Amino acid sequence: MAKLEIGKKEYTPTKTSHDIQVMALSLCIATNTIVIIWGPPGAGKTSALNAISQSTRLNLEQILASTKEPPDFAGFPFISDGIMRLAPPAWAHNIIKAYEERKQLSIAFFDELSTAVPATQAAVLTTILDRKAGEAQMPMGTRMVAAANPPKIAANGWDLTPPMANRFTHLDWELDAKTIAKGLQLGWKTPAIPRLPSNMKALVRNAEILVGSFIESRPQAVEYDFSNWSGNSSSQDFKAANNAWPSARSWTVAARLFAAGQAARLPDKSPLHDDVTRILLEGTVGVAQATEFLTYAKALDLPNPVELLNNPTGYKLPERGDHISATLASVHHEALSHKGTDIYAPVWIAWGDILSIVVDAGKGDIAFAFVQDWMRSRPEGTGLQTRHSKSLGALLKAFGDIEDLEK
Repeated sequence: MAKLEIGKKEYTPTKTSHDIQVMALSLCIATNTIVIIWGPPGAGKTSALNAISQSTRLNLEQILASTKEPPDFAGFPFISDGIMRLAPPAWAHNIIKAYEERKQLSIAFFDELSTAVPATQAAVLTTILDRKAGEAQMPMGTRMVAAANPPKIAANGWDLTPPMANRFTHLDWELDAKTIAKGLQLGWKTPAIPRLPSNMKALVRNAEILVGSFIESRPQAVEYDFSNWSGNSSSQDFKAANNAWPSARSWTVAARLFAAGQAARLPDKSPLHDDVTRILLEGTVGVAQATEFLTYAKALDLPNPVELLNNPTGYKLPERGDHISATLASVHHEALSHKGTDIYAPVWIAWGDILSIVVDAGKGDIAFAFVQDWMRSRPEGTGLQTRHSKSLGALLKAFGDIEDLEK
């Protein structure tokens, strides 16, 4: 069963800021998150992607967006049987061929995106979102990575529009002096690439519940004043996260990255530095929202739903309603993950015990929707426990007659 612990990790410091950047980029690739890295030429962006592709056995296709035209992404028109069609470019053909012949997924790396003209940027965005070039469909598992130069050094650069910026997680990229010195003195080493556990789907769902609880308690977390939009401002103190803003889309991505940052481990089994998660969230929803959410997550410290279902009577009800709601949501998800198995009936009963504790404490308004789903998910042949009838009876009356379910 999945476990996502908040605020209990001990972190091993990484040696350089560049290590953190590589880990953040590799997690975006591992979770199939669309990412753009902002950094000067010669800072090792392509080298890092080569190392990641080799470590993960992903094919790497590099496309220099600044030298391309819209047809290089939308497809080149040709006539076949009297019908105009759109032929895919060679790089897209290579991605499709790698998958069809070797079952190998790819990284499509769009370099110098910010110096491509707006029409080309729009064509690139369609390709990135749909994994489609011309009439050719690339595998949806194709990783999409873009790179751009910061405005102060970009030649003929174009600002990203808010809709385009919101499709990406934005990462700063630079080689610090310590990394360069060590590379020259000791040789450039392959970076340590973190690995994700096999139960990521459940961990992501738990993270989504946590993010939902945060937004429920902080409605302003999905508000953004576009009159202050800076995009890739020409300011000398440019930060990649200037391009990030909170939306339903970006918070969904943030939940996935938060789960990955918490669960990933380095090859030596050590956890990642907490700055990895921080810069991923800052580059997805913005600095202010990321900081507030991480503070909230650490303070909330949700109990493990697996442990609660194993020992429901041990649930100590907190005072905060958002804490209760998030806990019930995680228990709901964990319980339903066992539906159709031999243990679902006792899990369902334990789930009811937890709901009863909440209702008995006078928090029926929080539990109402969860009780409804619990009743609808009752295992066939399992009667309602008397203790559940007593605690939840008032709520269950809204769902019909319950007397024949008691035992």
